[in-house]
Amino acid sequence: MKIPSFIKVIPGLLMTSACFVPSFARAAEERPNIIVLFADDLGYADLGCQGSQEVKTPRIDSLAAEGVRCTDAYVTAPMCSPSRAGILTGRYQQRFGYEFNLGVTHTMSKGLDPAEKTIADRLKTAGYTSGVIGKWDVGASAPYHPLERGFDEFYGFLGGSRQHKPATADMGPFNTMWRNREKVEETEWSSDIYSIEASDFITRHKDKPFFLYVSYTAPHWPMEAKDEDIAPFAHIQDKHRRTLLGLMAGLDRGVGRVLDTLKEHKLDEKTLVIFLSDNGGATGPQRPSPDAPFQYGINASYNTPLRGVKGQLHDGGVRVPFIARWSGKLPAGRVSAAVISALDITATATALAGLPHDPALDGIPLVPILDGSQPAPERSLFWRVGGTSAIRHGAWKLVTQPDKPAELFHLAEDIGESRDLREQEPARFKALRDLLIQWSSEMSKPAWPAEAPMRNPSQPN
Repeated sequence: MKIPSFIKVIPGLLMTSACFVPSFARAAEERPNIIVLFADDLGYADLGCQGSQEVKTPRIDSLAAEGVRCTDAYVTAPMCSPSRAGILTGRYQQRFGYEFNLGVTHTMSKGLDPAEKTIADRLKTAGYTSGVIGKWDVGASAPYHPLERGFDEFYGFLGGSRQHKPATADMGPFNTMWRNREKVEETEWSSDIYSIEASDFITRHKDKPFFLYVSYTAPHWPMEAKDEDIAPFAHIQDKHRRTLLGLMAGLDRGVGRVLDTLKEHKLDEKTLVIFLSDNGGATGPQRPSPDAPFQYGINASYNTPLRGVKGQLHDGGVRVPFIARWSGKLPAGRVSAAVISALDITATATALAGLPHDPALDGIPLVPILDGSQPAPERSLFWRVGGTSAIRHGAWKLVTQPDKPAELFHLAEDIGESRDLREQEPARFKALRDLLIQWSSEMSKPAWPAEAPMRNPSQPN
């Protein structure tokens, strides 16, 4: 395929970005701990460091003040489960058929392909101890259990959605809380208990390299938060938004507990901390009145100034807050416009662990980009969910949908994807469309069909 000269292509970056390898190797004693703090359905605008005057997140904001905040970071899917498959493997999940949410139909029978290596599998070979805390959502039956996927410890639930307050009754196979393979009694709200468990993991493993994946459920629906977390926002009329702010307060407190534990054990300079969301916010339609009933699946988040929401391939569905802090190694307070993918986390972790580069990975090591020692590459990122697909190459983005013409946007001048430039840029449009078609042809067919939207709040999504 001939590519027009105005599309700059760095070898290895067009399809997978896999060949961008840092020019350094880590000695064993320099291998850092790695912590991924993963929010759920967080709106792009719903952090103080992202510009919100309403959301109060001082501890998450401190990560940005002490590290690098990335403005153009993306996940691989606009919904929970396939996004997690991408971040856990460092590979486009479409390569192994993980295109849709598992949902209630597939959670007990399907999951993350056992043939795929997870980040924990890879880091285990470098001597890391790995733990996952919180929401799993990539398969609930035995072959897909975290302890079968390279992780040494698990505390959380296996499904995709559950209440935030502690349960007092049996929650069923998806939503029961487990410590490894034993059921646990619940005493704390979600963000608190996940952070308590994370702090305990850090304390127990502080003397050797560890990888910790803390998969929070806030601020995902259902809308419920502690009274004391909601109280400071009593002036917010809309109860949906008011409750979201309470959920964010609990999440921020939990992140603070994790950061305090690192400081207590003098691990700040030995630990790379990454914070991001699994997809864009589930904003929902205009509410009819401030006290209207909560709407299933909606959390009243804000994705401003982006177009789109969770479930869509416009940036509001896939562009997320992304912060990386490694004290003494990454510059403090830096804002980076490099195009970042959640796929890069595995490539970054394996590089820092001193492992040889695996060309099967679709991400690139981030540290040389974030610390400024290497320029950010102009790269292509791809998405596909059923009949919709998208590509971002440099500042240009093409979005296809089955029920309307494809659209072309220049994100550097139109972050809200409001001006379709297809007619003005026909050659660029064709080139990006051809790249997207080529990439899609290299992916597998979905391993299970999309499930119709669920209406029962007790079931996973």
